[in-house]
Amino acid sequence: MINLTDGNQPMPGELCIFVNQPTSNDLCAGAQEISVGTCNYPFEVSNLDYNTENVPLASCGGFTVFRDAWVEFPVQANQQVLIEYFSEDSDAVLALYDGNCGSLNELVCSGNSAGVGQEERLIYTATADDVLYLRVMKIDGAGTMTGTLCVSDLFSRDDCAAALAAPVKLQTGGL
Repeated sequence: MINLTDGNQPMPGELCIFVNQPTSNDLCAGAQEISVGTCNYPFEVSNLDYNTENVPLASCGGFTVFRDAWVEFPVQANQQVLIEYFSEDSDAVLALYDGNCGSLNELVCSGNSAGVGQEERLIYTATADDVLYLRVMKIDGAGTMTGTLCVSDLFSRDDCAAALAAPVKLQTGGL
């Protein structure tokens, strides 16, 4: 670094040198594209070479966002979209947006503080031809968060033919 103004004066500040490229989905503009119907999708919020961007806190706030990552998905038909994220080792918050990365409009947020090892879930009634952006936020400290993501049509999971058998124990008699 060269100080061209006065060689005798210190230059306070920070210099950051990154060895790796930042994770592509770290910013909204680099959101990974998936489709409705994508489930059991390994999704990581990386701690490596992360960037910050000027996105307001989600409306279900009351938490600090330590890291975040983005996915985008087009909606093909009017449908209720179910979004689920599960991480065994971290606490996440989900926020869904439409618009574009320079001008996002928050639609819904899952700030129910499910906690570490709990699933976060959103349901949103989407319109055909929408492109939606999902922000997955790590709120329990720095570090990488690994988990699985599912974006599905809510009613496609309501299929009697695909129902799972559940044991039922009936009791007879009074209370």
